[in-house]
This record gives sequence, C-alpha cells and structure tokens, in this order.
Amino acid sequence: MPKHTVFRSLLGCCVCSGLLGFHSNAAADEPPKDAPSEVKMPTHVDLCLTSAAVAPSKADGSPWDAGGGKLKADQVKQLDGAFAAIAKMVTGDVAGVAVAIADVYKKDIIKSLAKPDVFGSAELAPSGAYGAKGNKRASIASAKKPRREFTPGFGTTVCFRNAIWGEQLRMRVSLTDKDLADDDSIATVEVLASDVRRAFAHEKSWHVYVGDQDTKQLKFLAITVTRGSEAK
Repeated sequence: MPKHTVFRSLLGCCVCSGLLGFHSNAAADEPPKDAPSEVKMPTHVDLCLTSAAVAPSKADGSPWDAGGGKLKADQVKQLDGAFAAIAKMVTGDVAGVAVAIADVYKKDIIKSLAKPDVFGSAELAPSGAYGAKGNKRASIASAKKPRREFTPGFGTTVCFRNAIWGEQLRMRVSLTDKDLADDDSIATVEVLASDVRRAFAHEKSWHVYVGDQDTKQLKFLAITVTRGSEAK
C-alpha cells in the first residue's frame, strides 16, 4: 500500500465526521518525527520556501475577501483541529502530508469561501537576530495565476543560497492578503533551526506547522533544505 494511502487512513482516525467532516482526536496524535541525531549538517545550506497553507478564513471566521461566506466559531475550531492533527502525525512521507492538507481544502463549505491574494516577505537570520547585518531577505508572491488561493506556491523565487548553518539560525515569514482597499495581515511566523534540520535530514520538502503561532491564520510552510555549494 502506498505511504500516502496509509497516511490518509491515519488522518481518518484523527479527523472524524462533524459540521465540516472533521473532529480532532488527540488520543490518535503522535509527536512529530525529529531529524536523526546522527545527521551531520553542512557548513552552508540552500533553504527555499516553496509553498504555504493559509487558513480558509480569518481567525473570527470572516472571509479573506468581501462577499465570501463566513464560518461559525465551532467550524473554525474544527478546522484548526484538523490541521493540528496533521502536524502531530509521525511521518517522513511528504506526499502523504501534502495530500492530507489538500483534503482539508476539498470540503464543500471551504470551496465556497473567498481565497486570499498572498504576498509578503522572508528574512533569514543565521545568527538568530533579525535586522542584523548579513541577513538575507526576499519578497514573497504566488507563482501561480490567478493568485487567489489557500495554498500559494512560490516555486524557486524564495531561496536563500549558501546560508551559514548554525543551531541559532531562524527564518521569519510575514504574509498578507492583498485587497483593493485595506490589506489584511495573515500572520508573521518563524521557522527554527530544528525545522531546517528535519527538512535536510529527510532530503525532501518538509511541511513546518506554524498554526500555533501569531494569529493562527497561517497553518503550514513548506521548505526544502539542501547542501550549499560552499559547504564543507
């Protein structure tokens, strides 16, 4: 049986029928898989932010764009539980995680909701200090058209090449929904060195759960981490 099929079966144990077809079951959750301790990190890494998963609505249930439907408080809570359940499953199967996230957005009630037009910025701080000299910065915008979507992909436009690796390294990502009048802040979150290590260890795109940070309106960031050309 393919790994992603097993993963979806596990998700079914954690997410059961409810108003949205979701119900979190904490008893089935397991802690996230850590990177093997024997994995040796290179001196330099290429870190790319490849995609994001934005909550189907704002924290209060209101739509990202005028005219869209509004979720009730219990529906928002159930969705939060569904994303958290995905994050807590033990898996190195990137395809399985991606499929599970995509399944959440396939619910009929979510299909009718207005999608955000995502843009923003990222700052990589090798020393852990934002605003420091030598930090790397990049603008963020969806690589797809039309750009309104819950899971914007950024391709290779947000890549920090040959970043100096260290246990204090971290990346701050700020995303916003662009509107004709007033832009809406989605969230400002962090990707930590431990997340970077996991992504490097698994040698594939790694979904970092950020749904417990800031506004809780941004659920996942997908990153890839490979050996930099200047690495020793």
